[in-house]
Amino acid sequence: GFTTDQYLPLTFPPNPPTLRIVSIGSIVVPPDADAGYTVTLPLNTPNPVNVVVEATGFGTAVPIALKLTPASGPAPASILDSIDNSTVNPTIKSVPADFPPNTPVTVNVWTR
Repeated sequence: GFTTDQYLPLTFPPNPPTLRIVSIGSIVVPPDADAGYTVTLPLNTPNPVNVVVEATGFGTAVPIALKLTPASGPAPASILDSIDNSTVNPTIKSVPADFPPNTPVTVNVWTR
């Protein structure tokens, strides 16, 4: 028979890699914000708007996708980019994005 000490416990990394949105234009996104952060930019905000993304703990260059989903109207195609998190941790990158005017937009970022 087996004893319990013969099994390795399931462990998770103490600090899994994270990707988050730091700011959208002049609007600071709280660190504990949901993955999809909804923002309405001030009227007449010029495009493109910089979306600042932060990668922590990847240890390599990671591809990212930034998706804007407006409350109304068509959603633009995802913006594909990458962040090199191999030397500086955390790493931030500014990704320019065109926002539709005067409508709430949910912004998501992810990596594959």
